Amino acid sequence: MSQTMDTQNRPGPVVFTIFGGAGDLTWRKLIPSLFNLHLNRSLPDKFTIFGVDRAALSDETLRKRLREGVRQFSNLGLIKAADWKAFAAHISYQRADLAAAKTYTTENCAGGDVVEFTFSGNKISAGKAEIIQSLSADQSNGATAM
Repeated sequence: MSQTMDTQNRPGPVVFTIFGGAGDLTWRKLIPSLFNLHLNRSLPDKFTIFGVDRAALSDETLRKRLREGVRQFSNLGLIKAADWKAFAAHISYQRADLAAAKTYTTENCAGGDVVEFTFSGNKISAGKAEIIQSLSADQSNGATAM
């Protein structure tokens, strides 16, 4: 049985940052679970899934791989193309060596390598490296990234 959150209890805008975004755990468990939550309307309307990994992949290549993971490991059966398209539009990817210090600098991304978020009518643009750098700073200050 499908459960749907009412709009009053739905969370606000969120960015999911997945270190190991091209990995097996993401492919088999995380994305199928997030896709199910999306279909059940348990995710906010405004969300982004930002995968970070060392594999050389484009956003589109990663999305195709993740769709295959949903097809294989979700209990949904057949995935409607329109449902996947709506969900996949929220997925972005950045190649990065997480052990390298240069990963956490703004010089890591080319000028056009930007993620855009629109929350509460405000458009926010940030370089992917800036997001990684910010998350790294939050962790070193004792904050927890989700």
